[in-house]
Amino acid sequence: MAKKATADSGGGNGKGEFDDIIGFSLLVLALLLFISQISYNPHDLSFLSNPPNHPVHNWIGKIGAYLGFISFFLLGMAAYILPFLLATFGLSRLLDAMAHLRRHSWWSAACGFLDRLPPSLAAGHC
Repeated sequence: MAKKATADSGGGNGKGEFDDIIGFSLLVLALLLFISQISYNPHDLSFLSNPPNHPVHNWIGKIGAYLGFISFFLLGMAAYILPFLLATFGLSRLLDAMAHLRRHSWWSAACGFLDRLPPSLAAGHC
């Protein structure tokens, strides 16, 4: 009976089944994004340069060139923060010491943002 209670409780640390997989995936994605950003060269892409670099100078290859382009196009220089954010959230899934980062839902973060808006804009959303 006690054995079943510990199996149902999940070890008592509050981690779900897939937290290790999600955490590891986020860390790998953060590393790939960081490498593709630091080795980004706009001449690797054919729609930015004619003729494109052959071979591609990006360390991840053609996919890394596109990944770097998309991140810089969407976020500009702030894209360099994205790998560190992904790594932080990945570590929060793996380590119990950083579990406070996964306690808040996206909805509570959005409501926190809406609370800072003028009352006429944020009325009735949260």
